[in-house]
Amino acid sequence: MPSIDVSLELVRAFEENEFDIAGLADLPTDDCTVRCALKELYYILADGAKPRHRNRERLARILLAMIRVALDHYAEDGHQEYWPYLFRRIGEAIDGQIGYGNLNRFDEGQHQARLGRWFRCALEEFNYTIPEEGQTYVGPIVFHAGIPRSSLAGAVQLVVTAVRQYGQLAVNLPYDLRAQLASNHNPPLHRNVERLLTSKLKGASQLWSSLARVVVAWLQSGDCTEELQQLPAALDPDDVRRALPGQDGWIPAQRPRIVLPRLRFDAATGEVRLTFPSGEQKEWNVSGSGGQPVEIRWQKTHLGLTAELLAPPPEEIAVEQRARDGIRRTFATRPSHWPGLWFHASTGNLEDGETIDANGLEPGRWYVLFEGTPTRWNVPAAHQVQLKWSYFSGHQRWTAWKVEVPTRTPEQTRLEWYVDDNCFYVPLARRPGACFELQSSRIASATTARQEVVEVFAESPVVRFDRSLEVTILREFQDKIETVSRHQIRPGQDWRFPVAQPGVFQLREARGVGRLLLHFAIIPDVEIAGTDV
Repeated sequence: MPSIDVSLELVRAFEENEFDIAGLADLPTDDCTVRCALKELYYILADGAKPRHRNRERLARILLAMIRVALDHYAEDGHQEYWPYLFRRIGEAIDGQIGYGNLNRFDEGQHQARLGRWFRCALEEFNYTIPEEGQTYVGPIVFHAGIPRSSLAGAVQLVVTAVRQYGQLAVNLPYDLRAQLASNHNPPLHRNVERLLTSKLKGASQLWSSLARVVVAWLQSGDCTEELQQLPAALDPDDVRRALPGQDGWIPAQRPRIVLPRLRFDAATGEVRLTFPSGEQKEWNVSGSGGQPVEIRWQKTHLGLTAELLAPPPEEIAVEQRARDGIRRTFATRPSHWPGLWFHASTGNLEDGETIDANGLEPGRWYVLFEGTPTRWNVPAAHQVQLKWSYFSGHQRWTAWKVEVPTRTPEQTRLEWYVDDNCFYVPLARRPGACFELQSSRIASATTARQEVVEVFAESPVVRFDRSLEVTILREFQDKIETVSRHQIRPGQDWRFPVAQPGVFQLREARGVGRLLLHFAIIPDVEIAGTDV
């Protein structure tokens, strides 16, 4: 068996995994550790043991063994099979050890079910979601493996297609568009990868973004060395590089800028608007789920063509460009147990309700629109802001709030909001990222050419993080993004961005998938007209 130190390290890897996909954790790959983990599976089969929680070291070894086999061997012969490879690897792990008998007797459905139940138990113990799609036992295994080696080429081809279609926007492609691409890709993806990339788990978006950054860099410059280093540990950079299109297929990413429709809340005006990339009203169709009408007023603003929502929207809004092969977006406006809308305070963009159900709310500042006035809640701070709906007939009870969402703890796993005796709630993020506070005051918000909202400062801003973090500063240009510098930030200390020149910048985590922390602009001597620059 592995040493206590190795077992505890494995437990920490699953506990501290920044992804909600178990196989994307930074797991050991040495033969000794993996072989010991495979032996654990044999002991379970030999003893007929039933799944038990609390033995976290054993459950971590089970996750490692079954995920490692899926990553290395799933569908490697062209058939989407898993169990034969697992039993073969178990047999190799115990080969030559007296008394363990012939493993062939375990290659039966009942023993597959036993190992599958242990795997599901381990996912629950480490707070990973068990997917509902796919087969009961093998489905969660191949889903949480991420992208097996045999599936990688198809996944990269899909991302290349997205980048050639959407350009830089493919890096943060909304779930609904990513799902359309994954479901309709030709040749079809392996079923497990399609389920992963059409899921609303945060890990699926992170995995997609990390691959898309590699492809964007490759198509723009032919050099993706830095982006390859930010891939999740489960993806071998050499395998990803080999899956990229060859130089004969290299096409520089020089194409018209594409902008996507968005649903946004402006706390300064209290307006909720759909924003459109271009065109006239007659070129777009806006409809609600089940044929419900969406009350809107079309307007041209500084954002371009917009449609102000004059009433609370239905649970789903479909926005479709009438042109052939036009853009289609679907907005799920509400989470399951919270009949209101959540918007990112940093961008004003709606957070998809089903995504909140799958992942929970990240800690930090949000705007929430809700019917009624709360009588009590379990949030650190909430401040009411204006909402135009409250002035319209029949919607006076709707209110808008700026809320500080807390970090998830064992004692508090969800945010609760009471209106009289009615309790509404949303889950808090199971694997929250780093939190920070801006110590500098922004002078305005601005909207970029891609309709992305950035905070504007007259000079380099100051931030304070809640944990030690390695970050990268990037500068945006019209058709490219360049790395400026990389820094190690200490927790609880003020840190000023070491950039002074004007421009639009991104602050990203340097490790993992490079999560975007802050999108901002430095514009000295700027003149303000209203709330936008």
